[in-house]
Amino acid sequence: MSDVILSVTAANAALNTFQIDQVSLHSDNPSTTGDNELNSTGYARQPFSFNAAVNGQRQAEVNAVFDLTAGDEVSWVSYWYQGNFTLAKQVTPALVFNQDGTATLDTNTLLEL
Repeated sequence: MSDVILSVTAANAALNTFQIDQVSLHSDNPSTTGDNELNSTGYARQPFSFNAAVNGQRQAEVNAVFDLTAGDEVSWVSYWYQGNFTLAKQVTPALVFNQDGTATLDTNTLLEL
C-alpha cells in the first residue's frame, strides 16, 4: 500500500480488528471465498493466531505445519475466523514443492498493512 500512509497507532488499531483462528494455503488467488485452496493428500487448514499489533505488525504466536505433496505450489496464504475468509496475502515468488513433505508458517510470520 505505497499510496497510503498510516500512523503506527492507526495501523495497530486496524490490524487488531482482524480475528484469525485458521490459516490455509492456495495455488492461485483465493478471491474473497478461499478459492484455489490446496487439496493434496493430508493437507488441511491449520489453527493459527497472531499476537496483538506492535509497531504496525502482528506476529504469529503459533506454528502451523502443513502436509504437502510433490507438485503442490503455494502462491497465497489465507487467514480465516470461524470458517469465514478474513484476508489473504500473496507469496512471491510462489513456492513449488518437488517432494512430499511439510511446510511451516512459523512464529516469524508477520501480518502487516
